[in-house]
Amino acid sequence: MSVDTSPLPLQPVRAVIFDLDDTLLASGHLESFRLNRNQRGLEDALPGLSAPSGLHEQLRRLSQRVPLGIVTTSPRWYAERILAHLYPDIRWQAVVTYVDVQRRKPDPQGLLLAVSQMKLEPSSEVAYVGDQETDLEAARRGGLLPVNAAWCVNVGQNQELSLHHPAELACLQPVRAAVSAACERLLTLLQLPGVGRTTALNTMNEAGLGLGDLPQDPRITKALQQPGAWEKASETAQQILTASTALDVHLMCPADPEYPPALLGMGKEQPALLYVQGRLSALPGLAVIGTREPTRHGLEVTRRITNHFAPDHSIVSGLALGVDSMAHQAALQAGGHTVAVLGHGHGHTFPRQNAALAAEILESGGALVSEYPPHTPVLPHYFVERDRIQAGLADATIMVQTDVQGGSWHAARKALAYGRPLGYPVPTERDTAHEEEKIQGILLLEQGTPAQKVAQLKCREADLQRVFRISGREDYAAFSRLLANRGIL
Repeated sequence: MSVDTSPLPLQPVRAVIFDLDDTLLASGHLESFRLNRNQRGLEDALPGLSAPSGLHEQLRRLSQRVPLGIVTTSPRWYAERILAHLYPDIRWQAVVTYVDVQRRKPDPQGLLLAVSQMKLEPSSEVAYVGDQETDLEAARRGGLLPVNAAWCVNVGQNQELSLHHPAELACLQPVRAAVSAACERLLTLLQLPGVGRTTALNTMNEAGLGLGDLPQDPRITKALQQPGAWEKASETAQQILTASTALDVHLMCPADPEYPPALLGMGKEQPALLYVQGRLSALPGLAVIGTREPTRHGLEVTRRITNHFAPDHSIVSGLALGVDSMAHQAALQAGGHTVAVLGHGHGHTFPRQNAALAAEILESGGALVSEYPPHTPVLPHYFVERDRIQAGLADATIMVQTDVQGGSWHAARKALAYGRPLGYPVPTERDTAHEEEKIQGILLLEQGTPAQKVAQLKCREADLQRVFRISGREDYAAFSRLLANRGIL
């Protein structure tokens, strides 16, 4: 029988799940060991096992681009021993075996469990590669892409995608928005030891993207003196891209047209890479920030300000408790767009109490953004870095409440440094009379001398012209005009 050798059409995938027996290995002679739980017999047979020709290489390629999983009706001890022997360097992000499910294929329970472990939703962009009709039927019932693996056993042609050699797995291509060459190079450069944001950004204007075209920056030169440094950095960059794909996170850099123009006004402080989950907005941004412990009036003022500006602005905040949470919630309630800037990587939420809020932001068409790769843990100094991005994404910032030592000052100072307005609502008589701790910073802006304000904001005296007091709704219109003029006074 002749085999059609014409190229297969590309299939976009977010993940690939494999059956084990007669897919990842020809295993007919191992069946008695599996059925009789003969672990000693399996151990004796392992030296004679080999992967189908070319399959290991294809799995390595796929594992660098999309998550991989296993769903098999074999026992876990059997599956894990074979995988460790034949594919020790392949990371499986989901392994579902006989003991994990109550219903067997063609019921899709095992497949759906694997998809859940990968933190994905079932779709035709998740492929299941198997050798039996029950495998393909399980994929159909689960809403996945059925792929017939015909390289271990002689099976008939199916109506689904049928692969006769492991090399044909190349037709499974990762789903992700195209990452520009400049973006991918920056990502790789940032994985080199000693190379940071400023050094990487300095390469943006240099011609060429290959290793030989890199500028002779002493930090890059020193890093590349280590054997295999570029190859290791490239491998790490691909792992970050794979993790980003799994979380539906898109990368962008200053050379990309979708990179937020407001960030370009940050100069050397702009993020070299921005990791975006969800959708950004073309609306002008307004950062609404403040303490994690606002007064009752502080929360009410946050709600009122956000409700007023949300219809025509993207509300930017930091997903913290207190003022930040209220700003995001009020924007959502007003049917507006909101962006949460994270002080960690995607893949988890801090604080945990705001996990549902983060999900609601995405569901509403908003965005979660970070300059850190997925799964980067929470560290205190990341939040200081996060604050500058809040100010950078916004055409103006409103600081609702804070004490004189609050973290909100980081964003407030950066807003002025980037030439943008900083607004603050005047504290109420009640909060002032009670000498509330979390309004003392705002009182300094309201009552302090120019010298005190300059010292607190770490700015020039001329910058104080962009500090705007908001004493009531009548001041909203004036502040709106500042936003319309993009902060030019």
